[in-house]
Amino acid sequence: MMWAEWGHPCLYVEGVLLSFTFVITLMAAISSNLGEAAINHGASRLTAFIKVSLPLCIGNILSAFLIIFVYALGAYELPQILGSNPAKKLFQY
Repeated sequence: MMWAEWGHPCLYVEGVLLSFTFVITLMAAISSNLGEAAINHGASRLTAFIKVSLPLCIGNILSAFLIIFVYALGAYELPQILGSNPAKKLFQY
């Protein structure tokens, strides 16, 4: 994999860990009684997650996406503004 085309792998790992931290922190703060109430009223666990927990987390998910997007954009924006030189071949056959 060429890092110039796809980006450095550390940006992806760091972004996933950061977004995971945002979402897990919020989900720990959500009362479990809300999901239990939905299940008691006949919803499956998946439906309770999609209809109850996910709408409560959507703002945090979007803010995590925005922070990671700005961070990743900054990693590529500065070299483009300053003008990066493409790698030159030492030997040409």
